Amino acid sequence: MRPQNEPRIIRTNSRNRPRQSTRNKDLNNDLKIFSWNVRTLYQPDVTAIQEMRWTGNGILKKRECDIYYSYDERKHELGTGFVLMNRARHLVIDFKEENPRMCCLRLKGKFFNTSIINVHAQTEDKSDEEKEEFYEELEKIYDNCPKNDIKIIIGDCNAKIGHKNTYNNQIGQFSMHEQTNDNGKRLIFFAASKNMLIASTMFKHKRIHIVTWKSPDSNTFNQIDHYLIDARHKSSALDVRAFRGANIDSDHYMIRLKLRARISNAKKATSVRQEKFNTNRLKEEEYAKNYERDVSNNLERWNLSNETNVEEEWNAIKSSIKTAASNILGIKPRERKNEWFDNECEEATNQKN
Repeated sequence: MRPQNEPRIIRTNSRNRPRQSTRNKDLNNDLKIFSWNVRTLYQPDVTAIQEMRWTGNGILKKRECDIYYSYDERKHELGTGFVLMNRARHLVIDFKEENPRMCCLRLKGKFFNTSIINVHAQTEDKSDEEKEEFYEELEKIYDNCPKNDIKIIIGDCNAKIGHKNTYNNQIGQFSMHEQTNDNGKRLIFFAASKNMLIASTMFKHKRIHIVTWKSPDSNTFNQIDHYLIDARHKSSALDVRAFRGANIDSDHYMIRLKLRARISNAKKATSVRQEKFNTNRLKEEEYAKNYERDVSNNLERWNLSNETNVEEEWNAIKSSIKTAASNILGIKPRERKNEWFDNECEEATNQKN
């Protein structure tokens, strides 16, 4: 949630700027986070956040945007990053270049800061050792994020999520696949271990707005790019969908997470009002004598001796005092906080209602 003069969008194409709406002020609190695997960024005039294939430094400053990216030192391979338009520059708190397959960006928020982990997982045919190493690195990055941040994992996970009831705590009902592949199971197990939800399967859309990848022959379509968000901040994720409009050399579609920064609806612990004894009665001689006598009688019933330990003596004294106070002094009446609200005010309020 941010002031109205702060940016509403992190995007990959400046032509897709949303128009400001005056009909709904809540739109100014929405952060649109786009994810895109475009397969190359070392060619000129191409903007992306996964598989950038750049080399060089990790932060590039341009006039209209800043590009934060994790890269390979020598080869034009892999690489993940973030493109922040001019209005979002001042929101950046920190950026970490972890490895060519993942990086982490931290953005400033009003109630909660947001840590976004951008990933590009191995394909299904890679070895188990490579996949396990990837998720070990991802776990380290996640655990290093501040505890109270909204934590989001985005990117090309190469994971198909099915409809098995076993995984209903972490996935939604609107995945396009029936069966979960190996990468999908690994993603679900990671989400379960960190109490995260796969938000990209939780919103109902047309099939064309769920597909995130197409084969080169355009005969096979999959949903393998995903968004994960902490279960605690589930209500902040308003929508996830794919966009097909951009015409570039990529087999992936751009996906968008619409995020609204809210205070978490964490349940408050119910507290019991502590009753207070009417100690004002001790100022009266009759009540004081009766209270003293009652405390002495209660202590005698405990049969305390020199062998009694300190804990038992304390319990005896505490019980004797509370029992005598309850019997003799009684509970102190609850005081009205607003003394100005007298009977006349109450009568006027009732007449108005």
